[in-house]
Amino acid sequence: MVPRSPIGELIVKRFQPWWPETENPTALEIGTGGGCIAISMALNLENLDVEATDISLDAIKVAEENVLLHSVGSRVRFYLADLFPEKKGKYDLIISNPPYVPSAIYNMLPEEYHCEPEGALVSGEDGMDCVRRILERAPDYLTDGGLLFMEVGEIWEVVDKTFSNIDFTWIDLEFGGEGVLLVSREQLI
Repeated sequence: MVPRSPIGELIVKRFQPWWPETENPTALEIGTGGGCIAISMALNLENLDVEATDISLDAIKVAEENVLLHSVGSRVRFYLADLFPEKKGKYDLIISNPPYVPSAIYNMLPEEYHCEPEGALVSGEDGMDCVRRILERAPDYLTDGGLLFMEVGEIWEVVDKTFSNIDFTWIDLEFGGEGVLLVSREQLI
């Protein structure tokens, strides 16, 4: 999966043991970029219907090409949106690897990170702009019992401290990576 994301490990494991797969489940991926996560979910969870958003029209165009290459176009749809789609659907899963790099840190990142658009990485002075907005709005888009999985990388301690009233589950990943949280709709309310 490019870009590399520890969320890939969760997809291969079908979000187990946390997510009790339901009949005709739905998922939303926020910030899809080239569509890697949305496509991987459709390939690994055969009955999952996936919608995905991105703020970049160019990213959506790449994602649409990639979905055709993997023959999952009937189960993956893309929307141009600033995080959440305009239509207010409900999802069993929301997955996101949003921008979370603090603006001051961006210039210190290894050169490979500068191949991506800055907006795909940087999210305000503290890296929390997108994270805050997702956590605030996710309950409106999750079904009862719905789950949010979000990668926040090395700012995970800042997220945990900032939202100390929310009991996040921080997932231990077998193949490395840090800062992937799990939270239910009910915990966010």
